[in-house]
Amino acid sequence: MRGLVELALILGVSALAATAHWVVAGRPAPVLVSTTAIAGEPVIALKPGEVMLAEILGEAGGVLWVDARAPEEWQENGVHGSVNLSPRATEPLDAQIAAIVDRLGGSSRVVIYCADAGCGLSHEVAEALKPYRDLFGGDIVVLHGGVEVLRAAGVIRSSSAGSGS
Repeated sequence: MRGLVELALILGVSALAATAHWVVAGRPAPVLVSTTAIAGEPVIALKPGEVMLAEILGEAGGVLWVDARAPEEWQENGVHGSVNLSPRATEPLDAQIAAIVDRLGGSSRVVIYCADAGCGLSHEVAEALKPYRDLFGGDIVVLHGGVEVLRAAGVIRSSSAGSGS
């Protein structure tokens, strides 16, 4: 019995220490799959449907940026010219999509982003958009890293207006 109590105490202290470290140091770095042989740069494991920013920036026109964060966050620092489709909005996603359906028709690719690599909102919006894929015939992808990557690349700044208005 004493051994179980000691084990529980050790596990409790370990969990407390791990939580304290998370709060102080922040989210852990992404898990590395391997490194490239050329530059030694880390290769990040992407989830299905995700792309890196470099792939998107290399494309010529026709990209519709979709911000999956709350409308207030999008208005504060969204990609210029983007639209907001958010599960956190007061309207259901179907109603939000109906409001921007004309923008889908002029796009060759829809790129959805949210706060960071751990944010699941962008994947939720991507699933909601799949039935509308026939409107534009292009890909629906999720940007790996979200706003953090866009900000680091200088694509958005804290004061940029997401609506593009």
